[in-house]
Amino acid sequence: MKQTGIATKIILLSCGVALLLMVVGCILVVQYEMVLLNNMTNTKIDEKEEYYFYLLHHEKKAATQQLNKQINDLIRLMKSVDIIYAQTFEFQIQMILLNPMVIAAEFCDKKGQSFLAAWQSNTVEMATRLPDNLDIKSLHMIKQNIGIPAVEMIRLYYSIDTVRQKIISMKKKK
Repeated sequence: MKQTGIATKIILLSCGVALLLMVVGCILVVQYEMVLLNNMTNTKIDEKEEYYFYLLHHEKKAATQQLNKQINDLIRLMKSVDIIYAQTFEFQIQMILLNPMVIAAEFCDKKGQSFLAAWQSNTVEMATRLPDNLDIKSLHMIKQNIGIPAVEMIRLYYSIDTVRQKIISMKKKK
């Protein structure tokens, strides 16, 4: 067995320590990069979710403004006519229900009682009031006072499911 010199032992020990330090350094760098990548991914996901939440809020607001505009146009039309016939109500209510977000609409008298109501099923159904099986509590409502003798108020019940579906389809595309 050969004897090795002290210089060789020191060199081998130094190389071993250097190798160990390089392995530990590489492990630390890889872990740091993984944490950094996770943080960046989570930040991007959060930004996307924030964007879709903002978009949903904006679309809801725009839809509500559009429905309010439709109701105001209807009110202006009703105020411009001297005599309002039942056919006028039926036609106007059908026009409102053409909007896919609108589920139901009611015309109310001065006592707040419904005298004409319409709702979406397979077709547009009409009656003096909304049916009990229609779940209007889960819907959003716009209530607008008209202030003409025959009609005091319009209640419009709508759903934002179409807006949600639009945003979900946008998410799937990206």
